[in-house]
Amino acid sequence: MGLLRDAWSQIHWFIGITAGSVLVVVGLSGAVLSFRGETREADPYTGALRPHPRGEDFFEFVERLHRWLLLSREDGKPVTGTLAAGLLVLALSGLYLRWPRRPLSWRAWLRLDFGLKGRAFLWNLHAVVGTIALPLYMVSAATGVYWGFDAVRTWVDGAAGEGRGARMQRMDGRAAAAAGTPVAGPDLRRVWSGFVDATAGDWTQVTLRLPARGPGEVEATYLRRDAAHERARNRLYLDASTGRATRHERYDDKPLAARLVNSIYPLHMGTYWGLPGR
Repeated sequence: MGLLRDAWSQIHWFIGITAGSVLVVVGLSGAVLSFRGETREADPYTGALRPHPRGEDFFEFVERLHRWLLLSREDGKPVTGTLAAGLLVLALSGLYLRWPRRPLSWRAWLRLDFGLKGRAFLWNLHAVVGTIALPLYMVSAATGVYWGFDAVRTWVDGAAGEGRGARMQRMDGRAAAAAGTPVAGPDLRRVWSGFVDATAGDWTQVTLRLPARGPGEVEATYLRRDAAHERARNRLYLDASTGRATRHERYDDKPLAARLVNSIYPLHMGTYWGLPGR
C-alpha cells in the first residue's frame, strides 16, 4: 500500500510541475472565452450585419491559445487533449492521496488548520483548495478529453445514439419525404405558421433548414423558453408545402445518455450553471 501511495504521489508531483503551468494558461484563457459575446450581430428585421465587434481579434487569439496552444488545429488538438487527460489523472491522484480516515466527515476534507506553519500549512491549504476545486477539474478535464480526441468523441457520441449514424438517419428521413414530389419551393408562410402552432409559441431561438430539393421537409431546430442550456435543442419537422408537423423530437424525451452528450459543451463552458458556472 505504501509503494502504491508513493507511486501516485510521484505521478501527482510530476504532472503538477510539468503540465501545471500550461494548464494554468489553458484554464485562464478558457475563463476569458466563457464571457465572449456573439461574434457577429445582425439586425433581426433586415438581416443586415452590424459593425464588426470590437476586440474580436483578441478573442480569436485567446481561442486559438485555449484550444490548440497557438499550434495548428491538427497538432494542437492532441496536445490539449493530452493535457486534459493529465488534469484528470492529477485530480484523481490528488483525491486518492487526500482520502482521509473519516471520509464522511466534512471537517476531514475542508478544515484549514491555521495552527500549522510553513510547508505544513501550505500542504493543508493545497489539499483543501484542491478538494473544493476537484469537481470543476473533473468536469473540465473529462469534457476536454472529449473535445481533444476525435476517437473519444466518436465513441461517446455513438454510444449515446448521437453519432454520425443518427445524423444520417435524420437526413435519410428528410430525403425520403422529398422523394417523388414535384419540384417546388417551400411555402415559408405555412411552414412558419405550422411551427408557431406546434410549439405554442414556446421558443426563443429557431433555425430553419430548408430541403435541398423539392418541398420535402423543413427542419426547425429550436430552444424552448425554459431550456436547460443553450444546447438543449428540439427538432420539429414540417411539410414544406403545407406546414403540417410530421415529426417532433423533443430534448426532454431523449435518453439520459443523449442529454448528457448534448450537455458537454455547456458543462465545459460553465454556462450549464449560468453566471456562477462561468
